[in-house]
Amino acid sequence: MSEESTLRELSPIDLSVAGRLRRDPDFRREWFRAELEESVPASFKALRERRKMTQGELARAINTKQPAISRFEKSSEAVWEFQNLLRMAEAMNARLRVVIEAL
Repeated sequence: MSEESTLRELSPIDLSVAGRLRRDPDFRREWFRAELEESVPASFKALRERRKMTQGELARAINTKQPAISRFEKSSEAVWEFQNLLRMAEAMNARLRVVIEAL
C-alpha cells in the first residue's frame, strides 16, 4: 500500500499527526518514545498473562521481588535495563528482539 493511499484512509486528526511526525523532529522523538514506554511493559505483561504466570512467579524466576515486576508493568518511562528485559523474556521462554527503524 502506498503512503498516499494510507493517508487517504486516515482521519483528519490522524493526518495532522502524520504531518507533524514528518516535519517536527521533536514531536516525532516524543511520539515514538511515548509509544515505546507504553508498548514494552504492555507486551511483557501480555506475555506473562499468556504464560499464566503471576507477577510473583516471574519475580522469583528472575530473582527479584513482585513489586519490581508491578512497577515495570506500570512504568511510564523507558529507564529499563536491557539485562532485566532479557532475563524476563528468557524466564517466559521468549526471545527479546530490538528493531531499529530508519525514519
